[in-house]
Amino acid sequence: MEFFIQAWNFNSQQYSEEELLKLEPLFYVQSTDITPKQNKNIIIIIVESLLSFADDLNFNGQEITPNLNQLKKENTYYNQHVMPQTKLGESSDGQFIYLIRLLPLKNTVTIVNHLKNKYTTFPSLLKQQNKIKESHMTIPTGPTYWHQDNMCKHYQIDSLFSRNDYPQRKSMWLNDEEIFKLVQRKNMKMPQPFLSIILTASTHSPYDQTIEENTTFKFPEEYTQELQNYLINLHYTDRQIGNYIFFLKQNQLYDNSIIIVTSDHEAHADFLNLPPSLKHITHEIPFYIINAPNAIKRSPHDTIQQMDIFPTLLDLTGVQSSWRGVGRSLLMSDSIANSTREKERRENAQKISDIIIHNNYFKTHQLPNTN
Repeated sequence: MEFFIQAWNFNSQQYSEEELLKLEPLFYVQSTDITPKQNKNIIIIIVESLLSFADDLNFNGQEITPNLNQLKKENTYYNQHVMPQTKLGESSDGQFIYLIRLLPLKNTVTIVNHLKNKYTTFPSLLKQQNKIKESHMTIPTGPTYWHQDNMCKHYQIDSLFSRNDYPQRKSMWLNDEEIFKLVQRKNMKMPQPFLSIILTASTHSPYDQTIEENTTFKFPEEYTQELQNYLINLHYTDRQIGNYIFFLKQNQLYDNSIIIVTSDHEAHADFLNLPPSLKHITHEIPFYIINAPNAIKRSPHDTIQQMDIFPTLLDLTGVQSSWRGVGRSLLMSDSIANSTREKERRENAQKISDIIIHNNYFKTHQLPNTN
């Protein structure tokens, strides 16, 4: 969902049989024995360019993200130390990491050149194992923008809702209030349990204006106008998330849902016009798990990576699969996480992803038995 990428590398690098044989034993991980007591709705909110930096920020006694801060006080695992791993594809790369559990290719836009590959996706595993009855994604753009319609098809998501569901809307994108109102209408009609993926847009660059006026915050002098605009827009997005959480609670959906809040990628320092003293604020994005059915073993203070999020979701939802992506579940035992094999998998995560994508690996290889 980025504004532009003009030059794309159409390299279709092939790896040798020797390299494949060397790394193939690292492709698969034994499934955990975690089985939730019941299947729950899975709601994934992917906030555009959400930075951990905004966590607990307040000015003149007013918080930037009061609703997200409130969620941390509920049944929530929160980690503010997630390292973004997207490449040229930016937002589309974030979706690729989360739904396919591979790292995107370097120096190219992965969904443009390799989306038609055969993949084992998170929505398809949920459906195959009767964890959900239906899946849908809600986006702020038209369905064809950045290939979202094709992405949903290949990710095996049942329905896509978009700006087209607001035919009277004249702007190119829906704002976050409109997105979450659309989601509310669709959630009420979906058979439970469902998978609902929500993409927001109001914190998208450029940061040359705000969605609504806000003169309440008194920012430090070192904050550029772009950073101030970003934080004001994030305050607006946080309010829409709070309204959506209230809707879930009022309609008996909240307790019956695992709710994930994270970011597609960081807000870039150049877009925020940051001085050198503030460029560090863009290095980490957050990860919330609300209503986790199982205890999270990893400390919320540990540094994790984007690729670790969806192996974690496989465990939270009880999905049994020998293909668990290149990341490490936060529910993985310390003995396995610290094993030589697991460390080797992590060190080779990019190369494993490259081999699988370039060679369309799952077109000719069946998953080993998960038992």
